[in-house]
Amino acid sequence: MNVFIADDDIVSQKITQRYLSSWGYTVDTANDGEEAYTYLMQQEIPDPLIILLDWVMPGKDGLEILKALKASDHAFGIYVIMVTSKSHGEEIAIALDHGADDYLRKPFHRRELEARLNVGVRTLQNESQLITKNKQLDRYGVKMQELAEQRALQLVHADRMATLGVMSAGIAHEINNSSSFISGNVQTLGRVWDRLIQSLDQMLRDQPEQLPDKQLVEFVIDEVPSMLQGMREGVSRIHSIVKGLSEYSRDDRGDCVQIDLAKCVEKAMVICAHRTKHVSQVHIDKQPLKGKVLGIGNQIEQVLVNLLSNASDALENVPESRIDITIRQIGNIAQICVSDNGPGVKPEAIDHIFDPFYTTKGIGKGTGLGLTISSKIMSKHNGQFYLDTTYTKGACFVLALPIEDSEVLS
Repeated sequence: MNVFIADDDIVSQKITQRYLSSWGYTVDTANDGEEAYTYLMQQEIPDPLIILLDWVMPGKDGLEILKALKASDHAFGIYVIMVTSKSHGEEIAIALDHGADDYLRKPFHRRELEARLNVGVRTLQNESQLITKNKQLDRYGVKMQELAEQRALQLVHADRMATLGVMSAGIAHEINNSSSFISGNVQTLGRVWDRLIQSLDQMLRDQPEQLPDKQLVEFVIDEVPSMLQGMREGVSRIHSIVKGLSEYSRDDRGDCVQIDLAKCVEKAMVICAHRTKHVSQVHIDKQPLKGKVLGIGNQIEQVLVNLLSNASDALENVPESRIDITIRQIGNIAQICVSDNGPGVKPEAIDHIFDPFYTTKGIGKGTGLGLTISSKIMSKHNGQFYLDTTYTKGACFVLALPIEDSEVLS
């Protein structure tokens, strides 16, 4: 603990300093009021600090220094003991009113000095603890406010996603109607084109001079078949996406039946095609399973969709990005491993990634619910869902499901 003695009585100052040093205090001194004022008004002073301040000194008296201290930035971490020969209660009260914390009448006993210093030490320690706690509470308050704002945004986003889920069936119906109209027209055009192409070929061979633009006709003959095929594939693609979206957004309730994990992966890939299109390579390894896996297919697809979406986000700025999906059997357990070569999960996030509303994505980019919901789905399937912390090339999440009537593979 630091103690500053401001006393123009050099003998008294030296005796007091000797006492303090023997008690383990670090001591600085000033011989008059101006020197004390200069020391205490410097930008940085020892903290915490007990001041033994003589009232009557040349230059500036103790009361003036008290007023200056009260007006300065050094309000905390200082305990002032006014040392004075004044004995009137009113004078002591003036010193206390102007910022003194205690007083000591001259001449004082060595034991009284020690006791009053001990009071100052305890007071400063309690004040320091209180300041620390207040700072912690302030930080906690700010953090809670930020967290509340994030949660509010996430809940709004979650509500929008729920609304979108309700709307998806109607949207899928409307898209199907439009795509069916396009598909029907493409089929009709294809049938007409097969007959028309024969006529155009005949004219090119027999009467090329009657064609207004021979090059245009040749271009049409060469390109229209591939255009028609492209439209057929596009309509088929739309139908696949709408079918996958309909099954994905369907009510989760249902009985557990035998499911094909490979088909669950395929459907999840269709749903996430727009998310994974920037990924350089998606590799699927489907190893054989011996036995039956029971579950609700669209719920397993939902877990896979969450993982593929997260992996795609993590690989957004990764060159030569890659997602690997492996279906394998270990004993009587079927596993689907979804791994990527992205930055992985930071160590400080590992214990929280399955917590509700916890997300490492920016505000508005993630609800923090995907992994939580996925974990609950796997629990309902008597399975496990976890992060493989031994995987060091990125992130690897594992879905583990029991196999009924399994034959252990060698």
